[in-house]
Amino acid sequence: ISIGVNDVAPFSESFDFDGVANVASVRIRHIIDSKRVLSLAEVEVFGIVTGALPGFDNDGVCSDAVLDPDSPGNDTISPSESVISTHSPVSGPSELIGGDAVACQSSDADHQWDNPASIAIDGNTRGDFPFVTHTNNEMNPWWRVNLNLVGTVSSVTVYNRSNCCGSRLTNAILELLSPADEVLTFEYISIGVNDVAPFSESFDFDGVANVASVRIRHIIDS
Repeated sequence: ISIGVNDVAPFSESFDFDGVANVASVRIRHIIDSKRVLSLAEVEVFGIVTGALPGFDNDGVCSDAVLDPDSPGNDTISPSESVISTHSPVSGPSELIGGDAVACQSSDADHQWDNPASIAIDGNTRGDFPFVTHTNNEMNPWWRVNLNLVGTVSSVTVYNRSNCCGSRLTNAILELLSPADEVLTFEYISIGVNDVAPFSESFDFDGVANVASVRIRHIIDS
């Protein structure tokens, strides 16, 4: 059942079973798996730079002090891979993820492919594997990017994996964080249901100020 995302319409859903025989009961249930994988293709953050981030030395270290201070999934993006380096005030919204941005995730998947957090800020929205991030199957996985600036965010676009497994992103929480890691606002990601299109989703934040980081995470309530 896909209805109910963000508590908005539609409020009904019909399913065509094309004549399933020998039915005696109908059951609706939740199956809660306490562990999840988080995977995404790209994140774009648009807004206006309003200042520098004091004390940030861009040493390639990124962690989430609130969720997992000892996370091993640290990674950085080099200036040559940057989407666009716009770290001075401009007349209108532009991409805020530049060469000084640092991405990290709760873990890097233990498999033969390389799927670090930085894949989601390399400017490539291609959603097929292995051009996506990938955590281990774990409790409450997360991904974040530290912008190395303070900005007023107008919108964020999230690109999902497209060749399979898109539901790994469904119902994840997108959060805008202050320099002190306070959650300024959040939205639930609705794409990925049944692993079908659409494979991107844009969120209009209408000018949220004092943003230093963007975080995407699952919160599993068992």
